[in-house]
Amino acid sequence: MSESSPIRAGFAVVNRNPSIAAIEIAWRWTFGLIGTILLLLGTRAFLAGLRVSEGDEQALHGQDPMMIAAALLHILQQDGVLIRLLAIIAAVAIPSAIVWIAAATLGRVATLKRLLPASRVNAAPIVGLNISRSALLVITVVGWYLWMVLCNILTATPAGPNYPLYLPLSLLSLLVIAPVWGILNWILSLAPLVAVRHGSNSWNAYSDTVPLVRRHRGEFVSVTTWLGLPRLAAMVIAFMIAVVVLIAIDSIIVGTVALAIITLAYSAFADYLYVVRLAAYAQVARELPIATAATPL
Repeated sequence: MSESSPIRAGFAVVNRNPSIAAIEIAWRWTFGLIGTILLLLGTRAFLAGLRVSEGDEQALHGQDPMMIAAALLHILQQDGVLIRLLAIIAAVAIPSAIVWIAAATLGRVATLKRLLPASRVNAAPIVGLNISRSALLVITVVGWYLWMVLCNILTATPAGPNYPLYLPLSLLSLLVIAPVWGILNWILSLAPLVAVRHGSNSWNAYSDTVPLVRRHRGEFVSVTTWLGLPRLAAMVIAFMIAVVVLIAIDSIIVGTVALAIITLAYSAFADYLYVVRLAAYAQVARELPIATAATPL
């Protein structure tokens, strides 16, 4: 890897200014904590309103997956359960989205100010881009749901659903919807760098990011791939350690604490790699000075 490597530049910038990684970890963990609390409260509110019969309770505590699935289906078929579930999902998702937009905007503004100290960072386009990412996720989920409903209609027969046809049709949605969402979300996450460089609004930042990605496609793919490998390795190691912990520890409390520590350690490492990747992207976009033999990083 040459001295002008964007990845080398990314590591050098973040290691010279550790507050960049600290801010990234702080805003992500803040959202994670608030989101977890909202999820737990929503789950508790949903479970509190369920009427579970003695037979369903025994099935849920059993070891037969078919009986557990049947018990859950019977519980969800109670009057008003689906409406209450949708209401609770909305009550959890909407505040979570608002918190994420606020935390992601403040966090990205703070990291970009330290990553690009010579540039003027405007929060307005970053807010718009984060709102667009949230809207994109909602559109993706709704689109996937509508596709699954269409698959159910297309495969319905008088004798019952045609599962051999339903399965490939449902998998087809993942092969189309997931990559499209991933690419668009990635471009929107990169656009704040372009917004800082051009001082443009959200739409212009997105419009300028697309040709930038086309011009430097190989460099962006290289940075994403090489920094994605250690993250994937860390995920595998964390998963293996978690499995060992679950097998070795009998106490639920101790096991939960251990799993929380493992998860937080992995999350911190992943967040660190994320800001390194952001700095490497800035190098590719020519926002950072390219290292040479006279100015080694």
